[in-house]
Amino acid sequence: MTKKQTKPAGLPFSPLDPFAPQNKAMLENLQGNILQGHGRNFSANIFIQFSITGKQLKDLISKISVQYVTSAFQQAEESKYFKRFGIPGSLFGNFFLAATAYNKMGVGKDLMSAMFKDQDNVPPGAEKIFPQSDSFLKGMTALGADLGDIPADLSAVDPAAIASLPALQKWKLFEKKVITEEPELEPLEKAYLKLDGLQIDAMLLLADDSEPYLLRETRSFVTEFEKLGIQVVAIELGKALRNNEGEGIEHFGYVDGRSQPLYLTTDFEMGNPRKERINEKAFRKESGDIDLWDPKAPLEILLKEDLASNVPGSFGSYFVFRKLEQDVLRFSMAEQNLADKLKLTGKDRERAGAMAVGRFRDGTPLVLSSTDGFLPGKDNNFRYDGRDASGNPNPRSVDDSLGLKCPFQAHIRKTNPRQNVGEGEDGDQSRRITRRGIPYGERIKNPNAFQALDDLPTGGVGLLFACFQSSIVKQFSFMQKTWANNTGFKVSSAPGQDGSSPETGIDTLIGQSSQLSGAGGNPDHNWRKEYGGHHGHTSLPDVGNLDLSHSHPTRFNFSNFVKFRGGEFFFAPSIPFLTQSANNKPK
Repeated sequence: MTKKQTKPAGLPFSPLDPFAPQNKAMLENLQGNILQGHGRNFSANIFIQFSITGKQLKDLISKISVQYVTSAFQQAEESKYFKRFGIPGSLFGNFFLAATAYNKMGVGKDLMSAMFKDQDNVPPGAEKIFPQSDSFLKGMTALGADLGDIPADLSAVDPAAIASLPALQKWKLFEKKVITEEPELEPLEKAYLKLDGLQIDAMLLLADDSEPYLLRETRSFVTEFEKLGIQVVAIELGKALRNNEGEGIEHFGYVDGRSQPLYLTTDFEMGNPRKERINEKAFRKESGDIDLWDPKAPLEILLKEDLASNVPGSFGSYFVFRKLEQDVLRFSMAEQNLADKLKLTGKDRERAGAMAVGRFRDGTPLVLSSTDGFLPGKDNNFRYDGRDASGNPNPRSVDDSLGLKCPFQAHIRKTNPRQNVGEGEDGDQSRRITRRGIPYGERIKNPNAFQALDDLPTGGVGLLFACFQSSIVKQFSFMQKTWANNTGFKVSSAPGQDGSSPETGIDTLIGQSSQLSGAGGNPDHNWRKEYGGHHGHTSLPDVGNLDLSHSHPTRFNFSNFVKFRGGEFFFAPSIPFLTQSANNKPK
């Protein structure tokens, strides 16, 4: 039985009506971009180190916040006027603080521990696959080994594999004198490693639909505030990519941003309570029924009470930022190599990439169709276990418990298994994160345009991954370590007669091996040519005891196309806390 989550005092039930008078005060005190993405096409992510402390720092934080931070209420109002009259929103701003910023403001260690205590309920014997507690307080750098960013064991590394390692891992080898050539690091990586006295105390996010205007505002901020006690240690610029239908995509060419938790009434068509649907006009990323998979999410998985605020009922959210570089050339070659190994021909060759991602490039879920375009690409009303949104068996729900349609290692299945329906602490739905990332880097051609291999980048492009959650430990870190990096998740079985691996392997996109080289931390994935197979069944099997090796005879390692280039854990404080030294609130 799932454990029911407790709702913090003052937190409304979801979906929340952003225009209801009773919600106005809460939304005025909450930063924008949390309940709903800011929607701008360009962003500047400015990483800051503070050179002042105490009251001076509090005053500076208030000044920045008053000048730049956009509230959730302001965002909702601007969104309403854009939809009604086509009036674009103003410059959007978020301000996030790392644990070190609270230290510099003079918040004591005991109070910090009380404010940001964050731990999971770890089953006995599962300690090795669960993340460490208190991610925010420790910082992302300290958890490098735990997340797989920089494996703890640097003793065994294949010299032939060193050239392809991420720069951060090369630097650790250089530090240990395993290699003699110092790798070239980006500014964000230097700050992540805390080299040359650098560290990340805060991040200011600015976003707008005009790139020139955004860059001018970024320059204005740097010019003004570097005189007042900040040092800009890195700036990462994001730029949205879109396909011919205007949908957001990432550099591998796949539609991105699907299957998000939704929190607002405006995201749904609420007219018929017996037949709720996603409001496609308001939420263009997906559409359709929600009777099999309901994206409505409780605010408890997103918002955390801001205990440092002097205004009761103020909320914030943990914010994770990670720069992920994509090797588009190697990924595209791997898609073709996998198609060759499976002897896929014609249009069916596109299924190779879909098996790695879990969707075709147009967003069509692989579990629902063996080809793209067959179903509405925006369809998100599916599960993998033959059940509906209430957890009951449903003949309309696909039962792919054997992984014969969508492999277990597919990215969208690894990071969102869609099995446990419960919203309690042990349910898959409670692990969901609220993504707010944006691509970065320039391309010769749009990812969806036909292009020669020579036009495909091997680096310099990628995703500025970002997400909100009420617990980094239970959500992002769990997703990364316990799901994406865990070679035994979702299915572990005995080796087959063909010698195939008993493990699922790491996530094909964001999975990171527990060691620098060798198959021990990154076994080959198992793939099968037939879609759906010949293993029909009517009941829900015990997936944990299945031997799937006989149905996945082709082994091929599909991984290491995404490299971590630095990041940090932050908290998005409430606006009353950010502006506590000011006499007025931000816009």
